[in-house]
Amino acid sequence: MKLKKSNFIAKLFRKRKLKLAPKIYSATSLHLHPDQFSSAVLTVVSTLQQKGYQAYIVGGGVRDQLLGLTAKDFDVATDAHPEQVKRCFQRCLIIGKRFRLAHVYINRRDYIEVATFRAGHEQAKHKDDAHVKHEGIISRDNVYGTIEEDALRRDFSVNALYYDPIKEVILDFNSGLEDLQNKTLRLLGKPDQRLQEDPVRILRGIRISCKLNFTMDTPLLEAIPKHLPLLSKISGGRLFDEYTKLFLHGKGLSNFHCLRKYNAFAYLFPETEIAFKEEWFKAMVEHALDNTDLRIHSGKTIHPAFLIAVFLYAPLKQRNLELQSTMSKKQALITAVEEVLKQQAKTTSMPNYFGQMVRDIWFLQRALELKRKTKVLEVLANPRFRAAYDFALLRASVSELSPRITEFWTEAQSLDERKLLAKITTTKKSALTSS
Repeated sequence: MKLKKSNFIAKLFRKRKLKLAPKIYSATSLHLHPDQFSSAVLTVVSTLQQKGYQAYIVGGGVRDQLLGLTAKDFDVATDAHPEQVKRCFQRCLIIGKRFRLAHVYINRRDYIEVATFRAGHEQAKHKDDAHVKHEGIISRDNVYGTIEEDALRRDFSVNALYYDPIKEVILDFNSGLEDLQNKTLRLLGKPDQRLQEDPVRILRGIRISCKLNFTMDTPLLEAIPKHLPLLSKISGGRLFDEYTKLFLHGKGLSNFHCLRKYNAFAYLFPETEIAFKEEWFKAMVEHALDNTDLRIHSGKTIHPAFLIAVFLYAPLKQRNLELQSTMSKKQALITAVEEVLKQQAKTTSMPNYFGQMVRDIWFLQRALELKRKTKVLEVLANPRFRAAYDFALLRASVSELSPRITEFWTEAQSLDERKLLAKITTTKKSALTSS
């Protein structure tokens, strides 16, 4: 699609070019101090500034710290291009095609994300720098610009605050602090155009408003229903990233309700949404999300694949029953598992090893139902046992599995091998099978 010269950023910037200037606030007067940020992000900013570049901490990290929340991730915006950033740090990797970024690594796993100031597409010097799909979705966004241009093309005003921890000032080009105080989530520019450019902003808007208990402003709320269908054009990889942000950061249950309120959940898990006609399944999903939130808040580990196994369980059960009319129960389950995962991958793809964990959780349910009691020790030794056991507890909580089964496995984990074998030989089959 040919890039339009009527890009809203270009128009807005031309209109405001002579008068576009940020409001500059003392960070300390807003109770924002450098020691509230990680030493790693402070080092990245100071290093870039020492090399002669502009550099600021931006985005959700600044927003959350101003709200008194503890931010986990901090991003940096700079006028240095990715290749220039890489020359400033020993361990730096340039990633992305749609949106090129520099990752400055602190260790093998942790990094600070550094983005170059972006400008409007009409300023692209090369056709490979910017591209818009037929639907209007931006598929490549690598036109670099000034901080003023960058401020105009950020998503929400509360995410467009630039914090300089060296000078200890905040630059606000879009009245973001005012929106922060009013608890308003406002999309910069014209919502219809901004959501068309990137429909994922719908999911981000829902997530941020839900997390902060902010109200989305009227223009944004009115634009969301019109552009929801465009989420079906977004890659499965990007939607999987949004899935992790929505459900694996301690606000999963509330995000779930918000997504369903705005009819957006179906664009992440379409078969799951259809299956919610079964009340037991909806209760199971809500219970799983509540448990996941509690684990996160208590510092316990979680695995992204577990919730996916929960979300897709009712579709799996339905397909399994359908296939049993034409094949054995074992083959029906194997076929149903692959069909359900393949169908879901059309919407929200996930790494292969996550898919394997989902398979393991589902297949172990048969073993947990003690069809073969001689396999008890083998099941307990399975590395996926704990996840499968937790899944069985969820099933039991909605009367989808006999509580006698989960009671058996709960006790089995506390017994030594001799006592467990004695229990297995004396336990009647009728006491172990599901009702």
